[in-house]
Amino acid sequence: MKYLFGTYEKGDHGVLPEQDGQGYQKACLPDSMLVDLGEKEKALEKARRGARLPIWLKIVKYICFLGGIICLGRFIRVDLPFAQKYHNAPAIFWFVVIGLPLSALLNLLEKNREKHINENEMVQRAVQSLQAAKRNALTYLGIPANAVKMDILIFDYSLEDGTLELEDLAAIDQMYLYPQASDTLCVTDGEELFALPREQFTALRRLDCSARFFHLSDENLDRSKYEEAGAEVDKYGTIKLDFCCALEWTDRGETWQMLFPACELPKMKALTGLQEPVQEEQLRTADSFN
Repeated sequence: MKYLFGTYEKGDHGVLPEQDGQGYQKACLPDSMLVDLGEKEKALEKARRGARLPIWLKIVKYICFLGGIICLGRFIRVDLPFAQKYHNAPAIFWFVVIGLPLSALLNLLEKNREKHINENEMVQRAVQSLQAAKRNALTYLGIPANAVKMDILIFDYSLEDGTLELEDLAAIDQMYLYPQASDTLCVTDGEELFALPREQFTALRRLDCSARFFHLSDENLDRSKYEEAGAEVDKYGTIKLDFCCALEWTDRGETWQMLFPACELPKMKALTGLQEPVQEEQLRTADSFN
């Protein structure tokens, strides 16, 4: 079995990992466009960091909160009249009075900045610049306007007694899929274009995996999309899949699979003409050996 967008970790420190599927690659962006995309992605991340609460204010927030709690505890435990306690330790009293409200205000400021981060002017400019670069990349690769956006799994794996071991933590990336003529299904992440032989598609399969994934586009993560399909999404945006689906095909005697979340099954059925998953299989993960 081989996996498109899966990287085979041989486990030999002297051998580089092997990424399956390069034989299906039909086009890729030139180095100049890849560098430009990378620079714009870094610029966006830098803009988002600048829009968040500065690290020194986060440190002040934690110092005020922890120091205020400690001082409050000391102030309360002293069994003396209030005036006497204040006279003995005015600094502790004022640290509590000023520190705890200040930490609360900084916490509100941090949450407000995070909530409205995409409204920041620098972030908006960086987003627009990155989107323009991505549109240029799609145009270069010849992606049609009606291409279907779909989440595809990207992962490292190894083989244990011939069984796939899916490594935690893996990734989910939103890709574009579209049919080309009657014999090809094209898949692209916006940087590389792969052409899959449609006439060799054999089945859609359901695979139990119990693995954790992070979404490469987590800034606009639609949690309900995964939760409605039975997946768990934690507060950090990590998606836990108890099962996923696979598009399977055979090519020159080899069986291939491309994995995707179950919530994308209706789109894949429409693109391939295949029916419901015909077989349930088990994907072992690194956690299953612990």
